[in-house]
Amino acid sequence: IEPDHHLEISTRNTMVVLGLAYGITSRLSVFGTLPLLVGKAHEHVDGVGTPDEHFTNADGTSGFGDVIVGVRYALLVKATDLLMGSLALKTPTGPYKLLDSEGAIDEPTLQPGTGSYDGLVTLYYVHHQFPGSVEWFVSGSERINGSNSLDYRIGDETVLTGGVGYAAGERWVFSLQLNGRHAGRDHYIGEGVPSTGSDAISLSPGIRFGPGKELELYSYVQIPVYQDVNEAQLAPRLGFIVGLSKRF
Repeated sequence: IEPDHHLEISTRNTMVVLGLAYGITSRLSVFGTLPLLVGKAHEHVDGVGTPDEHFTNADGTSGFGDVIVGVRYALLVKATDLLMGSLALKTPTGPYKLLDSEGAIDEPTLQPGTGSYDGLVTLYYVHHQFPGSVEWFVSGSERINGSNSLDYRIGDETVLTGGVGYAAGERWVFSLQLNGRHAGRDHYIGEGVPSTGSDAISLSPGIRFGPGKELELYSYVQIPVYQDVNEAQLAPRLGFIVGLSKRF
C-alpha cells in the first residue's frame, strides 16, 4: 500500500439501517440488521505541494452494506433485572472493491462493505427497581473480524457501555451513556497497516419518546471526550443517531 500525495480534510458517514427481530419463545429471538444505505463522503486536497494541487470530493462511496443476522437469548429474567446475550454473523453483502476517481480500489474505510465474514458477541444487563423511574444498564460487545479476498483484515473491535435512564412520565425517557471503544490495528497481507487502530471514549445523551405503546422514537448525540489513535488519523468530532422502533 503506497501513500497518496494528498491531505485529508474530512469524511462524513451516513447510514440508513432497518432492524428486524422475531420472538421464537419468551426468551429466544432471531434478528437481522439490513444497512439499506451506507454513504461515505470523502473530501481532500489532492496533489499537495505539486502544480496539480486541487480540492476533490469525488472519492466517496455509497451502497448497500453488510447484513447482520443473529440470535438473542434472555439469560436472566427477574422483576428488576434482565440479562441478555446475543451471537451474530456479519455477512459480506456490501461492495468492497469500489474504485476511486483515479480508477484504483478505494480505501477500505470508504467502502460500504468489508468483504469479510465477522462474528459478534454481545452481553446486555439492565436493572430497574420498580416502581421507580430510574434504571441503569451496562453492555459489552466483541467483534472478531475475518479477512476479505484482498487479504485485508479490519482490526477487531471491543465496545463497553454504561449508562442511566430516567422516565419522565409514560412517554419520555432521558438517558446518558458513557461509551468506550477499542479498535485493533488493520492487517494487509499479514502486516499491520499504519494509521489504523484507536481508543475512544464518548459521552452520549439521548431521548426516547413513545407516542403509543407499540411505537417509539429515539435520538442520541455522541460527543467524543477522549481519543487516542495510532499514527495520523481522522477522528470524529460528533455523532448523531435518530431512529424509530415499532413492535407488532
